[in-house]
Amino acid sequence: MATAFVKIGSVVVGSGGASNIEFTSIPQTYTDLIVIFNGRTDGDENTNLQFNSDTTNNYSVTALYGNGSTVTSNRQSNTGSIGLGGISSGSDEQGTVIVQIMNYANTTTNKTVISRANNSTYVQLRVGMRRSTEVVSAMTIRADSTTFLSGTTFNLYGILAGNA
Repeated sequence: MATAFVKIGSVVVGSGGASNIEFTSIPQTYTDLIVIFNGRTDGDENTNLQFNSDTTNNYSVTALYGNGSTVTSNRQSNTGSIGLGGISSGSDEQGTVIVQIMNYANTTTNKTVISRANNSTYVQLRVGMRRSTEVVSAMTIRADSTTFLSGTTFNLYGILAGNA
């Protein structure tokens, strides 16, 4: 089976910074979505994801963290967003988060997310879910109690699956 990534949208944070990034009017023609963002925040490194402006406690997430010597984990249920992990708040470093959203246009399954995050302090793997079968037509990525700094980039891709 051949797979193609198609860029749907891109955002580069301007000089004033941004507390959140939104992708709206997401076409329903792909099987999965991938979001890749790279950059810095001006404080707390954590980032969060919400679908279709849903801020209710329909989300849950399980996280694994590693810093090279220790590994920890945690679980959050009934939260208002999916924690994606952190990028970086250091002045001379950047972090990257890669998010895969499976079956986002399917109306018979809850929406599931896998995210991988890394910066100079740790790596993270998170698995999240939104308990809703509603299609994902919009998403918001928020900096947790802080701001994405100028130059932070966000790219949204659709995955086309087909026969080889």
